[in-house]
Amino acid sequence: MTHLWRYRAFLPFVLGVGLFSLALLAVTSISGAEGAQSIDRVLVIVNQEVITEFELEKEIQLVQGELRASGQAIAPPDALRAKVLEDMILARIQLQVAKDRGIRASEAMLDAAFADIARRYRLSPDRLRAEVERSGIPFADYLDNLRTQLTIRQLIEREIVRRVTVSTTEIDEFLVQNPQPATQQPVEVSLEHILVALPGDLVKAEAEIRRAFAVEVRDKIEAGLSFSQAARLYSDSPEAEQGGSLGWRQLSQLPALFVAALEALAPGQVSAVFQSPNGFHLLRLVARRGGTEVLVEQQRVRHILLKANNLLGNERMQERLERIRQRILAGEAFDRMARLHSEDARTRPTGGDLGWLSPGDLPPELESIIERLAIGETSIVAQSRFGWHLAQVTERRTRDLGEEVERQAARQAIRERKIEEQYDQWVRSLRGQAYVHYRVRLGE
Repeated sequence: MTHLWRYRAFLPFVLGVGLFSLALLAVTSISGAEGAQSIDRVLVIVNQEVITEFELEKEIQLVQGELRASGQAIAPPDALRAKVLEDMILARIQLQVAKDRGIRASEAMLDAAFADIARRYRLSPDRLRAEVERSGIPFADYLDNLRTQLTIRQLIEREIVRRVTVSTTEIDEFLVQNPQPATQQPVEVSLEHILVALPGDLVKAEAEIRRAFAVEVRDKIEAGLSFSQAARLYSDSPEAEQGGSLGWRQLSQLPALFVAALEALAPGQVSAVFQSPNGFHLLRLVARRGGTEVLVEQQRVRHILLKANNLLGNERMQERLERIRQRILAGEAFDRMARLHSEDARTRPTGGDLGWLSPGDLPPELESIIERLAIGETSIVAQSRFGWHLAQVTERRTRDLGEEVERQAARQAIRERKIEEQYDQWVRSLRGQAYVHYRVRLGE
């Protein structure tokens, strides 16, 4: 496909590709028009609702802006108008179906999604709101559109995504039909970094004090402080606010001092303190991939989840889970508490067991807390877009996920194709069942 038009834009959100970049652009797609023209003709009746000429013109401007931003060609005006109008009809129908099913994004979901967008853009929620308003978009319109996207996501998840399965046989056949190249990939490492800066005018005695401080930071990490938290507290590097994360880097492009420090490390381990002209460094190897290996540090995690609930409110949900936490700290078994209280239907029968998780498998706000836990330690109460959590790490291990990564990529490709196909069939069926009456034909 060359372009996911407006109604199709909800699919990447469901597939995990991310709709958050569109959230800054798509604010006016279905929301009410402001500054309307003196005469705003009704173009189409969609069941009990209407699409007006002014709404269509705003949507066309939005689509043109997205096409320009992505470097894609813009269709001739008549073809573009016809396509955009059809996509608006399909989006309106989906919203109507969601309403009939009682599907609507809750305030808690809206708050969590907004916070997630801000985090992805590395902005505070207040700063993101200021940026939205500075662009001339009323913040209420922004939230209305975000709620619309979340609502349609829930609808698609319920009607399509939950019903899609991928069998082991399908994965095997996919890998036979799409063999992976035999050439080795460059070795890459995912790193976290702490720098204790060493200004050039320091005397030797002061430099030794800095070295001792770096050693003290490493001792704190060995005693249980998470590396990312230590980076936020003590590092002088630019990436300190991101927990010291350097992301994925090719080994061949790293300074020789870094390569030497990483040489003997397994994923999850921390280097000794080493010095460069800039200061004293610590590195944590998060994962290694390339060649024939994908080495990562995995954690086996169990959790207790209380889902967001507008009736109770965040404060009461947090208090309830804190009471459960205190019972666990007093000696109650975590798995028993999970079976009694967790609202995660998938993991409750197994005592909250989420299985072995790799970096990135959990929401960032939850992962940053779990990585600091010692084996068997119960976390503080933490919030994610799914609700409120308690968590425990029961085991840790280093694992080569090369073959699993290949099979998971195949599974995802098959799943996305199935979702795409079933979505096309489903939305065509909705279109055929809907009452759509053109009051004014395009071009009139």
